[in-house]
Amino acid sequence: MRGLHVRQEIPFSSARKWSALVVDESTLRGVYVLGAPDVLRPFLVPDSNLGVFVAEETGRGLRVLLFARSPEPVQFQQLAGEPCLPQGLIPLGAISLRDTLRPEARETLAQFVALGVQVKIISGDHPRTVTALATQVGLGE
Repeated sequence: MRGLHVRQEIPFSSARKWSALVVDESTLRGVYVLGAPDVLRPFLVPDSNLGVFVAEETGRGLRVLLFARSPEPVQFQQLAGEPCLPQGLIPLGAISLRDTLRPEARETLAQFVALGVQVKIISGDHPRTVTALATQVGLGE
């Protein structure tokens, strides 16, 4: 958006699992955060009941991101050199993303298993998402 005054930007970090903007623009004033629901959950307003939705989506193998806002454009406090999220974030929406598995993934992994290779999955995604994707390619059956 042209002319939007962003006072502070916190870029995405795979360690933090969120990114944020502090906006001073009068109609959009506030802190906007995009990140993993399990990381943002402790900072949400009470009764932000997203657990069922997140469980359903991750159980289908989808990656879920939560978009939330705090109406006050506070500066991010630092804790051990890392920015800390403000309390009282209001969920605005959720985004579900699907990774397309390669058509040959199931067959390739089955060949490795048949050869006695122990397959390990390393991922930063939610454990339910990883479990669902592993099941889709024939692991864990």
